[in-house]
Parts: sequence; C-alpha cells; structure tokens
Amino acid sequence: MRYFSNRLKWLPVVLFSVGVVTPGIAKAATNSNAATVTLNATLSAFLTVTVASPNITWTAGTNPLVNGTQVTGTGSPLITTSWLLASTNSHIYLYGYFGSATAALTDTASDNIPSSAVFGAVTTSGGAVATPTTALTAFTQTAAAPATGIGTASASLLLDTYAVSLSNIINLTGITDTLKVAITTPALQPAGAYTGTITIQAQAD
Repeated sequence: MRYFSNRLKWLPVVLFSVGVVTPGIAKAATNSNAATVTLNATLSAFLTVTVASPNITWTAGTNPLVNGTQVTGTGSPLITTSWLLASTNSHIYLYGYFGSATAALTDTASDNIPSSAVFGAVTTSGGAVATPTTALTAFTQTAAAPATGIGTASASLLLDTYAVSLSNIINLTGITDTLKVAITTPALQPAGAYTGTITIQAQAD
C-alpha cells in the first residue's frame, strides 16, 4: 500500500510536466522550401484610324474643276485617331497619301491628275497635343524619320502630329481632324470624270 501511495504522490508532478512540455512540442514550426509562380500577361497596344463621311466631290454647277485654277472640294471627312500605346511611344503621325505620285486621280481614258496638283489640310480638336497641317499643302511629301514605312514616296502629306505622354497614353475617344482637299487642275488637263483615293494611316514611334 505504501508503494502505491508513493506512486500517487508523484502523479501530479508527472502530469504537470507533460502538460508543460507537450504544448511546446506541438507549436514547433517546420517550413518548406519556397516555390514560385511566374505570371506572364500582355496588354496589347492598338492604333486605329476611322473616317466618317469619306466623300469629297467637285461637281458641275457647284464647284467644278477649272483648268489652271485651285478649287476646294465639297465634303468634310472626319478622321478620328484613337489609341492605347506603350510608355515608350512619344508621337503619332497621321498621313494621307495616294498610291501614285503621277496618277492621284484618273479618268476612263487614262488621263491623270498628279498628286502635286492635289492639296490637303485639316482642322483639329486635339488641343495642345496636336500639330495639324492647317494650310493647304500638296501631296508631294515622303514620310520622314522617325516615321518610316508609311505612305507613298512623293505622294504623301503629314496631316497631323500628336504628342504622346503618360498623361494621354490611352485615348479611346480619339482626336478628330476634318479633312479639306483642293485640286489645282493642270492648265492642259483633258475633260473627264476623274476619281482617286486618299489612304489615311497613322504610325506611333
């Protein structure tokens, strides 16, 4: 009985010891190695030009072509340029151009009006970021650096330049230019019904 009594006397001490030690063992942390996950995401840039009311006409009784005289066409095409660009872009160049310098307009008899006889200009609502060509200027330019690979040599015209910065790197509404075109018909131009196409294209650098 005395042996059993002595064992009971030590039981609280043993239980207390277990209660103290066991929680410490349970809280010990073991960390794994550090693994990684790689994220690859692309936000695509875009530069878009749209033209509304794209027709300009020279019609008998209203504003016909006259040999040796500059006549402005009827019609106001609205060119809207919108974009989402990279932070490295600094300018947008808006060009209009013909496919040929010698045959900007042609008739069914293959008589041609050269691009040097066609003049363009724009008005703009682009504010301080825009540098439009507001004076009628002949389509005789070739895209100059930093613009490259755009337009036709000696048959192009820089219509507007937009400055791009972080404050307007996104312009979803766009800037709208109104195009005005005049033709100075060569003095010996044959009579005919002439047609031609101006291509509008923008480039960001």
